[in-house]
Amino acid sequence: MISIVVPVYNVEKYLRECLDSILAQTYRKFELILIDDGSKDSSGHICDEYACRDNRIKVVHQENRGLSGARNAGLTWATGEYIIFIDSDDTINSDYLEKRYLTITEAKADFVFSDMESTKMAHSDNLPGKELIMDRWEMERWLSDQISREYILAVIACNKLYRASLLQGLNFCEGRLHEDEFFINNILSRMTKAVYIPDRGYIYRDNEQSITGSENMTNVRHLDVLDAYAERIRMATADGDYKFANKTLSNALYKAYSYYKTGSEISEPALKRLVELFDEFYQVLTFKQKMKYKSLILLAKLH
Repeated sequence: MISIVVPVYNVEKYLRECLDSILAQTYRKFELILIDDGSKDSSGHICDEYACRDNRIKVVHQENRGLSGARNAGLTWATGEYIIFIDSDDTINSDYLEKRYLTITEAKADFVFSDMESTKMAHSDNLPGKELIMDRWEMERWLSDQISREYILAVIACNKLYRASLLQGLNFCEGRLHEDEFFINNILSRMTKAVYIPDRGYIYRDNEQSITGSENMTNVRHLDVLDAYAERIRMATADGDYKFANKTLSNALYKAYSYYKTGSEISEPALKRLVELFDEFYQVLTFKQKMKYKSLILLAKLH
């Protein structure tokens, strides 16, 4: 059985469309766990309404804990052999579960992930047009370029079907933004085999009002992503994987500098984190990179 975890918070405008797309699945052996995370609109009532119509639906009402807290609650209620997360303002095609279930069982993989419909992500000419078996090192290659479509597909949690045993004992970081960036670090440390499929059966809805939307990109909480990068660098250096550590540090320093350049309230904290990252992981940079980032830091401090 597949456990589908859907965190729900103030999405009355989109929730029915999301739930209808799940209930229309050709693969029927699933439980749908709706975590009403303290919604202030009618979302909680909609969840209860659907639960009355289908006994595969469980509804949990809780005080607001954020996306990570809602997903963690879903994990505690999940009883399936496989687990999938779907955001409550998104939809999936009718064969979404079936395709991923067939792939993960045939390949005996830890998880299956896929492309998705989204206007937010950069176009890519490098994505394979067929199924791709991936190990940890191949996943790290996709995680080496933070502005690529491949990076987003590798990081996000909502485009993946996981074997439940892979997630045993794992939780999303509560109280942190960019929770998927932290979560993929745990997945990398445990995984043996993943399968990428080119299917775009997940339809992501752009929401500019969300905390990760473009309207909120200067929120200081976005600096949480730098802590996820730092965690990833420590893991890589502990494994002697200095090439991946170098790529990840370059991404982190670039990200910190781009936040600094906004000239907003995030600028000074971003510069502080840039200096901290440079000082902690200085040794994984090439000589040329050291000179480049030293110069950037000195210029920033002079302004």
